[in-house]
Amino acid sequence: MTQPEFYNLIQSAGYPVVYHSFKASEEDPTKPPYIIYLITGSNNIGADNKVKVKINKYRVELYTSKKDLEAEQSLENVFDNASIFYDKVEVYIDTESMLQIIYEVEI
Repeated sequence: MTQPEFYNLIQSAGYPVVYHSFKASEEDPTKPPYIIYLITGSNNIGADNKVKVKINKYRVELYTSKKDLEAEQSLENVFDNASIFYDKVEVYIDTESMLQIIYEVEI
């Protein structure tokens, strides 16, 4: 799956999506829930000194203003329907008063 295809896939969860970070200003902040994703590395498979299979490690971050089971389920349904395995971590960001749900996937 290419990066544009992955973007379209996670966009189907129904929330704003951007690579790495939003360019929100104080006059127009991005309101949660929203999704940020980025490539954190690769786990390529090689043979004969060549990359035979490219596998990117993605970090998909769902930001919400409070625990939002509907938003989490929406994104998890996208992964499940595409047969994408994920690991999940939840972090509360005090300075932003936001909840960050981090999904780690390899594609």
